Amino acid sequence: MNLPEYIPNIHPLLVHFPIAIFLVTVVFHAWKLLFTQDDKYNSHVLTGYIFTSISLVATYFSGRSAADYDVTVPDDALSALSNHADKALFLLAYSIFLTGLIIFIQYRHLSRIKFMDSALVILGIIGLGLLTVTADAGGRLVYGYGVGVTRVQESPMDSIVEQTVDNKAELNIQKDGSWQWESGGENSLGLLDITHWLLGNKSDLLINLEKDGKTNILIESPNKDILFSLGPKLDNVKMDVEIDLSEFKGEFRLIHHLLNAENYDYLSVADGNISIGQNSNGEDKIFESKLIESGISSLSIVGDGRHYRGYINDKMVIHAHAAPFESGNVGIYLHGNGKIFISSITVKNLKNIENE
Repeated sequence: MNLPEYIPNIHPLLVHFPIAIFLVTVVFHAWKLLFTQDDKYNSHVLTGYIFTSISLVATYFSGRSAADYDVTVPDDALSALSNHADKALFLLAYSIFLTGLIIFIQYRHLSRIKFMDSALVILGIIGLGLLTVTADAGGRLVYGYGVGVTRVQESPMDSIVEQTVDNKAELNIQKDGSWQWESGGENSLGLLDITHWLLGNKSDLLINLEKDGKTNILIESPNKDILFSLGPKLDNVKMDVEIDLSEFKGEFRLIHHLLNAENYDYLSVADGNISIGQNSNGEDKIFESKLIESGISSLSIVGDGRHYRGYINDKMVIHAHAAPFESGNVGIYLHGNGKIFISSITVKNLKNIENE
């Protein structure tokens, strides 16, 4: 199916179906309750709720596919996207529950019990309220950020607009905790001086500046666990790293929500795979893993509520869900040998739209 350029995915076309079907179904159910109370209309009510659930399933998964693969979501819209996705999932679960409840009640002929049908209508109205809230969150994505109707092009290294309040070494820390480090110049050699070491120490790595401006990190202690953090603690966060791992053999992790050496979330690259996982009380849990299908020039990780997203070369390639840790630092973990070339690191505080 070929869609117009201004509709880069099918989700905007599908969203109208559950809205219309759910509204008509609840109104018809209320009409039956108030004016007829005739059981011959029960099958019509049930059919409406079944089609509501089916349309919500199609809409939810088309929306998830659109967000993951069809459109580029600007950093400022990531929290809004997660908020919309969470509300949509809750609405879908509620609709399926309500449909199942109606099937059970009609199968058991319980709708004849006093107030039973009234309770179902009230639950339907509550569902319409959830639908309205979910649609509003989706509308904010479309009309506030242009997501889903235009192919937004944004580099993860776009300038951070807030005023700098601290310039410690080469980390330009902003008011909201966002920061950026760029390779180049003598300050690049002092990167390890402003890190907080959790595993290993400064002597395990050797930094050199290449002629092309990239920072060369040589691993002096092969196959040793090395973990360090950078910058302030953040909650909803995106970390972008322009990196070349072609001369490194082992595991490389971008860390976020880092509490200590045994508790953090991560994006891992190792053995030709990219993975999203969590180290909880020293126990490693992998939530999602995929084969890497292209060379790596940049890596990005988003930790936004229960949504974890991993990117290679600005394209999202992996998406997982898990209960988040409390606010923590970002950092880097290494275990292997060879060299790593880093051009820049950008960390952005994704302001939770619920708090705006």
